[in-house]
Amino acid sequence: MGVFKNDVGRPTNKSKMLKGILKGVCALVIAGALLAGGYYLNDYQKKVDNKKTVNNKEEKISDSEATSLFNKYNLYTNWMDIHTNTEDFSKTFSYFYNSNVTSKTISDSIKFAISLGNLYIKEDEMKTAYGRKIIYKELDFNGKNELDFNVINKKSIELFGKGININNIVDEENSINVGVFGYNFKYNPKTKTIIMPDGDGVGDGASIDYYTKIIGNKVSGNKLEITNKVMFLVCTPVDDFCYISKTTQDINNIKNTLTTINNSDLKNINIDDYLDKLDSYKWTFVKNKAGNYVFESVEKLK
Repeated sequence: MGVFKNDVGRPTNKSKMLKGILKGVCALVIAGALLAGGYYLNDYQKKVDNKKTVNNKEEKISDSEATSLFNKYNLYTNWMDIHTNTEDFSKTFSYFYNSNVTSKTISDSIKFAISLGNLYIKEDEMKTAYGRKIIYKELDFNGKNELDFNVINKKSIELFGKGININNIVDEENSINVGVFGYNFKYNPKTKTIIMPDGDGVGDGASIDYYTKIIGNKVSGNKLEITNKVMFLVCTPVDDFCYISKTTQDINNIKNTLTTINNSDLKNINIDDYLDKLDSYKWTFVKNKAGNYVFESVEKLK
């Protein structure tokens, strides 16, 4: 654009006015661009934050999936279900709730017992002498006299990420020092098979059962955390009532109980009535290459 000049060669007032208008327009354009850019960035950040919030809410598995996974590790509910000659298994039913357990510290005895249970436990419903309905569990080998140890070991890898060191659960006579539901097994190192005994069954008049309830789960990357509450019910053959506790108990030295409940009321027992008084535990699982969640640890929450 040409510049209007007066007779002495200086820009005219009209020229100065046009230059001022152009500068103002440019300033408005720049300001508008900055405002638009700032709005876009702010809007983009809000969308990112909202997406993160939505993702956080969605990063969990369904209740049925959590229950199905959790139940694989909480098979045994009666204090006489498992015993061993090498560890204190008088509280085996609460093994995961006695102390923090990791995939590195978990015993081969427990891996064997839980792997065996996942393969061969049969469940049925029955009523106790007090009219309480419970899920009755027993081992069902479908008529087999021998079990393939490699099958049990494969199940251990599926559940715990590593197999069972058979040398840690057999003695010099190849007797397996883990008893499950009264079964005591032998190991044949030549055929790598587990041999069942002719008879089975161990009974007892006292029992300690535990009740559990999942209260939440969360997925973060390849890790899944399941949080649960646990309640222990201790019944003896000499009392007309049972004890409810948030900790494991010695059947012969019951203490630190939350309350007692009459035998006639056992059929109405509900863990929900005591949730606020019970301890919480966090179970952590890691997704492996096969896409399955494998046990990593369980710890008591403070």
